[in-house]
Amino acid sequence: REGFDQRHVGACGDCRFGASREYSRTQAEYVLKDFFGEYPPAGFESSQFSSTESGAFLAGRYQSTRRGRVIDVYFRLRDRNDKWEVREIIIRTEPR
Repeated sequence: REGFDQRHVGACGDCRFGASREYSRTQAEYVLKDFFGEYPPAGFESSQFSSTESGAFLAGRYQSTRRGRVIDVYFRLRDRNDKWEVREIIIRTEPR
C-alpha cells in the first residue's frame, strides 16, 4: 500500500466534531476548512496505528499555532486500490 493520501481528507464518509455531531461529505469539507482556519497547523504526531487487510486506525496529536493548542485526532481508514481513504475523522477539541 502507498502512504496516506492527504487529498482524501475532505472526502471522509463520517466526520465528528465536539459532541459527536456527524456531517455529510460535503458538509465535512466546509467544517474541516473552518477547523483549519481556526486552528492553523503547526504539526501532527501519530501515537497509534493499527491495520487489517481492509482498514486501519490512526490516532495522533494535532498541534496548532493557535496558542500552542494540542488536539486529539482519530482517523478510521479503508484500503481502496492500495491507497488509504479516510472513512471517519474524530477531533476532540474539548479540554481533557
